[in-house]
Amino acid sequence: MLQRRCVGCDIRAFARGHLSWQTAAQAMNGPLAQFVALTCHANAFLSGRQVPEFFPGSSTCQFCDSVRFFEASKTLLKKVRETPVAANPNAWFEHLRTERVTGIRLSCTPQNKPGISDRMSSAFVGGGGTWAMEALQSRGRSAVWLSRWEVWNQNAPERRIWRVSYGRVSEISTRASGDGELESDLKRLRSALAEICAFSEKHDCSGFTACFVRAIETLDSGGAKRHGCPL
Repeated sequence: MLQRRCVGCDIRAFARGHLSWQTAAQAMNGPLAQFVALTCHANAFLSGRQVPEFFPGSSTCQFCDSVRFFEASKTLLKKVRETPVAANPNAWFEHLRTERVTGIRLSCTPQNKPGISDRMSSAFVGGGGTWAMEALQSRGRSAVWLSRWEVWNQNAPERRIWRVSYGRVSEISTRASGDGELESDLKRLRSALAEICAFSEKHDCSGFTACFVRAIETLDSGGAKRHGCPL
């Protein structure tokens, strides 16, 4: 699991800056979808591939007014200071390359609050674990980036109500990749999808059943048949 070693700042202070990032239903899936999309695009860019303009073109930015990147640190008075790093995702990709980042990993740290597990709380806004991106650096270190979603205008044009910030909040020791576990993880995922698909079908949850069927089809075809919205 991700172990965060904070370097001169309190990572919780960044996330606390605007609590509204967890106060709307979109917070259940929107931030995670954007994490996944940023991870994929960043890794493609760092491997030398051309990537399109992420903002505002990505489907994960549909309701975003801005997506910016900061470095979070603490002042002598223990206040969190946010230093701008990039004004948009593509500028952030360039920043990563300048910093000689070799890749991005998506990670999830359990919350498991007293009285309710992450498995149970994931059904609610703000529940489940804490997601982060780890930027792999030299010397076995990784920078940790967290997200913050702020509603700046409920009546914003084109419903772009969110202003999203990503903060580089800490640095940790790079964990072993665990690539050798991928095959067994895929088998576990396939088994879990089969079980939940059967349960969904039994209880006539047609919309969910179709999603599970498409996921199984994607796995069984080795990615040849892909479904879902473009990231």
